[in-house]
Amino acid sequence: MKILLVMDPGILVPPKGYGGIERLLEIFAKEYHAMGHEVHLLVTEGSIVEGCTIHSLGKEGFPPSKSDARKALITAWKFLWKHRKDFDMVHNFGRLAFLIPILNCPVKKIMTYQREIHNRNIDLINKIPNKNLVFTGCSSDLLSRITTSGRWEPVYNAVNFTIYNLTLQLAADAPLMFLGRIEKVKGCHTAIKLAKATGEKLIIAGNISPLPEEKVYFEKEIQPHIDGRQIIFTGALNDKEKDHYLGISKALIFPIEWNEPFGIVMIEAMACGTPVLGFKKGSVSEVIDEGVTGFKVDSLDEMVEAVKILYTIDREKCREHAKKRFDAKVIARQYLQLFESSKKKILIVTTGQPAANPRVLKEYESLKKEGYPVKVFYTYSAEWSHKIDEKNFSTGKLNKSDFILIGGNPFYNKSSYFFSRFFYKVFKIIAMVLPLQFFKDITLARSSFFLLRAVKRHKADIYIAHYVGALPGAVKAADKYNAALVFDAEDFHRGEEPYYASQVKDIINTEDRLLPKVSLISAASPLIAAAYKKLYPKNEVITINNVFSKNFIQSPCIENDK
Repeated sequence: MKILLVMDPGILVPPKGYGGIERLLEIFAKEYHAMGHEVHLLVTEGSIVEGCTIHSLGKEGFPPSKSDARKALITAWKFLWKHRKDFDMVHNFGRLAFLIPILNCPVKKIMTYQREIHNRNIDLINKIPNKNLVFTGCSSDLLSRITTSGRWEPVYNAVNFTIYNLTLQLAADAPLMFLGRIEKVKGCHTAIKLAKATGEKLIIAGNISPLPEEKVYFEKEIQPHIDGRQIIFTGALNDKEKDHYLGISKALIFPIEWNEPFGIVMIEAMACGTPVLGFKKGSVSEVIDEGVTGFKVDSLDEMVEAVKILYTIDREKCREHAKKRFDAKVIARQYLQLFESSKKKILIVTTGQPAANPRVLKEYESLKKEGYPVKVFYTYSAEWSHKIDEKNFSTGKLNKSDFILIGGNPFYNKSSYFFSRFFYKVFKIIAMVLPLQFFKDITLARSSFFLLRAVKRHKADIYIAHYVGALPGAVKAADKYNAALVFDAEDFHRGEEPYYASQVKDIINTEDRLLPKVSLISAASPLIAAAYKKLYPKNEVITINNVFSKNFIQSPCIENDK
């Protein structure tokens, strides 16, 4: 396959110093080449990547001037139009506008985002005829803030694990480490507080931001604490120095105060066997596997307690587990597989959690086994289920990137959880005063509104709705993308009217209006199937008895069974 990678001009590939996206582009270019593909790069003049052909897009100098940016756009358009039939895939890490000349051409196109995504630009692109275009973001958390349409897939960032060394034996006074730009949102001041609260040494490494307010932050909140003994500042590090300092540290501290889209430094630490202590913001909950590659906390006090149990992390297992998820070979393969599957893409939508719904898990497991690309949109319902889900994600029983939490939970994505509850209560009040169908749909469950918004943005070939609260969003998406729709009737909730009269009234209303639009109703028992067939004789109704996977039976059940 002939592949073209594109990046905005200004920084060389590989970068001389800082340049996160440019480093990723180099990593994937080399991996594509190692896989046997012919690789070309449309990047800054003077870039050199072994085994790849370089095409100039502009001169070195960051940030580029407005005139240089305009010239680069024209250069990219001319190049891509001229070579529109020459490449099998174009992987764009730069401006979305670069792709305009080839949007409707057969060439496969990946638009990768590493930063916050501007919905307006994508809305404009989606109005232009296009084909074979996939948008990717470096975490599910990043994609959760998108309100536009198109095919979106989470694909994590990567590092080349071969350039990092596993360090198993630490000194008795091994330090903690903070590595990153010295900006307030990165939380270096919190790392200092942690060091002082625990009596641990702290190494601070990273470049000082050139922004005036960040310089003041460094001078007032960081520099006064640097004493060269307990709090040590090294400045920016190259790759070799990062490998050394991360390797000798007992933990990387990641006390961010913003929704970090990914945070490559976390997996650089894991590559050395060094666990990460991070606040539950942004991608942290996806990247850190609790108790395996680190600990996720909500506060400084919880981080202090986590320092005390760092000894429980097996550094060798930490590296190996992270390597299976984030090594360059793994992630490069995931990008190429975006176009490889000829099987239909399936989205399972549920108002429950994976551990609380074995039927969803068995369905997911069976479809994945048959080679179908499957995603599960789920919502928080109970703490016990959340704990089991987190364990299944961290141990690799479930592929975390396939399970997308919608509407947040009380442990992370707290703001989304708060607003989902707030809107639910507000919409219920409005529905009583203004009984429009929209408000009835989004008050079927706490998460119905958020699910409706999220599902409509995810293009699939088949949507499977579990529980009535998931049905409105699935119907809207199936109609939008001309896809097949399945409603899975695990229970016959409308039969519970004597107990939940007002709620069941809404369920009956929703089912009567929406079920005639579904392609198939699958029921968990012959009696439920017969009941639905009587109500909706024109629908195809089948029975799929509940069969649970042994992989997800909890240990007490297994012991009792024995």
